[in-house]
Amino acid sequence: MPRFDKDPQYRRAENSAKRADWFATFNREAMIRDAWIISSPGSQTVTIECLPGNPWVQELKERGFPITWIEDGQRNLPHEVREEMTINPDGTHGVLTPGSTQATTTVVPHAGIAKTTRFSFPSQW
Repeated sequence: MPRFDKDPQYRRAENSAKRADWFATFNREAMIRDAWIISSPGSQTVTIECLPGNPWVQELKERGFPITWIEDGQRNLPHEVREEMTINPDGTHGVLTPGSTQATTTVVPHAGIAKTTRFSFPSQW
């Protein structure tokens, strides 16, 4: 009678099931926190993408994930983006930066293309 706890094929299937469960749980958390996992479930590195300023990345660092910034990117969102702008003295539109004291003079809607930041950390499995 085979011992399933010692059989490598059984252990591989067990680890695969644990990994799939962990990935599904982490993906649900990412969706709740307005982030996206852009790596495949079997990847050695987990890559996430979120809008700049998303507090979830800092929370993951505080929970002990060795998360590092990779690059900036873009994502097509399923809705339009409304961007607050100011009209400069020369008549051009200027994007308001966080913490700016200038007043919002116009709100410009445009296609849902948003700047994102990408982070990664090694997979636990």
